[in-house]
Amino acid sequence: MTKSNSALRRDANNHARQEEQQQQRQQEQQQLPPQLKLVRPTRRKMVGKKRRKKEAGGKRARKPPVFSPLEERAARGIRIRVEDAEPYGWFAHSEAGGEPYHLSVNLQTRALVCVCADACFRGDAIRLCKHIIAVKLFIADGYLKHEYDPQRQIRAA
Repeated sequence: MTKSNSALRRDANNHARQEEQQQQRQQEQQQLPPQLKLVRPTRRKMVGKKRRKKEAGGKRARKPPVFSPLEERAARGIRIRVEDAEPYGWFAHSEAGGEPYHLSVNLQTRALVCVCADACFRGDAIRLCKHIIAVKLFIADGYLKHEYDPQRQIRAA
């Protein structure tokens, strides 16, 4: 079975593009100082079952990354928009929309308190809801932008 002219042209264009990209990478590598040059690992030769599987056209299934529930909740917390609330606290807007959740600080425990269902039913010091994580990130971001002074650490040392 032979390839059509368009398939042959496409293969030739792909090959030319790959060669051009490889030459460009080599030129970039030559311009870098020796400390920054990338070392590419050599490919090992496939042996045994892997080789037969590859030749048979089988694909190895990749394992999905495994995250803890806290890591997953923190990733969702990054996507939540937070703003200051008047006269106190913060509003955390839910990903799904709707009414924002009002968060405040419990004066006795000095901990953030959220009114969402996750915080009310499962919330404790270990399992924080995504809104509390989002507010903590919001506070930390504001501190780093406006109040943090790295020179203070140097002077204290």
